[in-house]
Amino acid sequence: MKKLTKITSLILSIILLITAFTACGGDVDNKSPLVGEWKNGGEIISLTYVFEKNGKGREEAYLDGEGSAESFTYEDKGTSVSIKFDGGGAASERPYLIKGDCLIIADNFGGYVQYVRNDGELVDPTAEELKEIFGIEEEDIWDDSYLEGDDYTDTEWTEDFDDEEWTEDLGDEEFTEEDDFTHPLSFFYIDYFLDETAKMSNFMNFAYHLIDGNVFYGLVYNDEGYPQFVSAELSDDGTFATAGEYTLIQADTLPYYLTKNGDYIYYISNDDGAYRYSIDSAEAEQLIPEAYDYLQIVGDYVYFTDANYNFYRTDLEGLNKELILDKTIYYAYMFTDEWLIYQDDADNESLHIYNIYEKVDVKITDTASYSPIIYGTELYFPMMDENGLKTLAKTDLNNFSVDYDEVTGEEIYLYHIETTGKAASPYLAIDCDGYIYNGLDFAYPIDEYDIMENPDELLEIAYSFVSEDYKVSLRYNDEGYVESVYVTLNESGGGRALPRFK
Repeated sequence: MKKLTKITSLILSIILLITAFTACGGDVDNKSPLVGEWKNGGEIISLTYVFEKNGKGREEAYLDGEGSAESFTYEDKGTSVSIKFDGGGAASERPYLIKGDCLIIADNFGGYVQYVRNDGELVDPTAEELKEIFGIEEEDIWDDSYLEGDDYTDTEWTEDFDDEEWTEDLGDEEFTEEDDFTHPLSFFYIDYFLDETAKMSNFMNFAYHLIDGNVFYGLVYNDEGYPQFVSAELSDDGTFATAGEYTLIQADTLPYYLTKNGDYIYYISNDDGAYRYSIDSAEAEQLIPEAYDYLQIVGDYVYFTDANYNFYRTDLEGLNKELILDKTIYYAYMFTDEWLIYQDDADNESLHIYNIYEKVDVKITDTASYSPIIYGTELYFPMMDENGLKTLAKTDLNNFSVDYDEVTGEEIYLYHIETTGKAASPYLAIDCDGYIYNGLDFAYPIDEYDIMENPDELLEIAYSFVSEDYKVSLRYNDEGYVESVYVTLNESGGGRALPRFK
């Protein structure tokens, strides 16, 4: 099964609520040095942690020694800090966790842990303190390299071993400096919060609609049943949302993969390539004629597949086209500025992750899998099991083991896949209250996803846009045709079909 057919075979939208780490300490507002210094090519990065009055905090970075502040990129990912030097290859990354009025930092390179108290004191915790404050044993950090529980799970790391033995999760193999060992997933870490998951959810459901503030953009139909790209202002009475008079953006076109960047809305128009609509001038222009599917903007790049489903990117003006992956792929989604997830058509339609800079490609599943959505660190997706049964599945992207091919000696990455083992629809959705849908008009808590069963694949409702305030869905009739575009207020649960375009 390749990419689901647009409109008649929509996947259900997903949105989920993932809470960030919450702190339980009192009011604090002190600056403290973070653990150690980071070195790369002779340059030294110093990090500063700033506690804020809500008990949480933020990180700041500055460059000491040679170099300038513009020579590196600093990013706080919510559970880890990433430093990337311009032209310096993959980022270095250090995980952290907030508990009460303390910040704990795991340094996987040296195998030790330190934390900062709210009074600015930098502490090397004892085993007793680790257990008392963080609920973890010292050996869990040193030997297994992870912080126990749901808050953080670490992957492996790249390092020069200087004749040290490295045995963990590597089949008890010993590596020395001469082996020049590099772990391909050294800098891989993912933990998706609400806004990131919502973007991925809308994307996997073709993103036919977009609501910016109270302005609706996207697909509606005219009286003859032809799709139109329009905009309209939304108003609500606390129970239902109502669209004002439509403004036509592009006639007789099916717009999909709508995404807003600055004062523009980018989208694909039927099979006519990627367009860019200026909100200021209310004009649409063709931008990338060869863009065919999976349009996405990440940073300063527009990513897409062409008609052969090869993966490319251009700048935001549609120029400087660059081939990223020269093979047929589906469900192509950049979930960071380095890591791509996709379905490999030639590899039994299995899911892969790929680092576009390091050229590292790792298989996640062995069987056909579709429309992946990240919830926290876990990946949910419909899949075909070894018996040919369509089922729901999930895996933790940050938990894997490493084995070796006895013939080639190549590393094999093994992910633990959990499935429902029950007949399921290929359509998947998780709403903002943490309820999961599988082509049905009722839901279960996401923790109970494994009890869901739905052998009937007839689609009734397919979400194309979900935010904290709105849901936009396509409603289907018994014949499987779109009956209406429906807008629902999340707060009230009240929904209403939008009128057809006149």
